[in-house]
Amino acid sequence: MSLTDLEEFGSGADPNSSTSDDDLGRLAELGLLHAQGETRGRYYTAGEPLRDLRAECRRRRRPVTDPYPWMRSRLAEARGPRPTSGPAGLTAGA
Repeated sequence: MSLTDLEEFGSGADPNSSTSDDDLGRLAELGLLHAQGETRGRYYTAGEPLRDLRAECRRRRRPVTDPYPWMRSRLAEARGPRPTSGPAGLTAGA
């Protein structure tokens, strides 16, 4: 699949004349999607090019740094001690 294939797909997108089934079928032909199942139970999964793109994006992501590392302890202080048991002897979180 090439960029030309994608451009060709996009240029033919006429919302009045094509249906979503046609669009999904064309994306499957291009290898961007894989059709799973038949008729009403059909669904689509990412094809190899989309999986590769996702993997590359994930590989390039920088880790998220917590901008408020002190917040968790401050919230716990403000909340006060948690009860060890609730109504009818139930323990908190159970």
